[in-house]
Amino acid sequence: MIEVRVTAEFDNWFNRLRDSQARTEIGSRLVRIELGLPLREAGDVFRERTIAMTETGEEAVVGKTARVVKEVVLRKQVGERTETVTDTVRRTEVEVGSSSETRQTDADRY
Repeated sequence: MIEVRVTAEFDNWFNRLRDSQARTEIGSRLVRIELGLPLREAGDVFRERTIAMTETGEEAVVGKTARVVKEVVLRKQVGERTETVTDTVRRTEVEVGSSSETRQTDADRY
């Protein structure tokens, strides 16, 4: 009977393998080897080799530009008005300024 030892490198590779059909096939082959069962002919698949690949990458370029669609004009109308307010007040404090810069409140006056 053959003992199969899984290295950390193989385990990392196997866990990152996205093709579920390949994962199933490799997993079943390892189980069959451990149990001593005959394997189907794999051909040249399990030999050690080096494959040269060109690495490519993509970088997203995102930009925004201002585009005038409509113009909005804002105006403010300013005006003055005099209004008489009547109400009951319990205490009144009013600061009165004079030309001599003295200030007096209603509370001080009485």
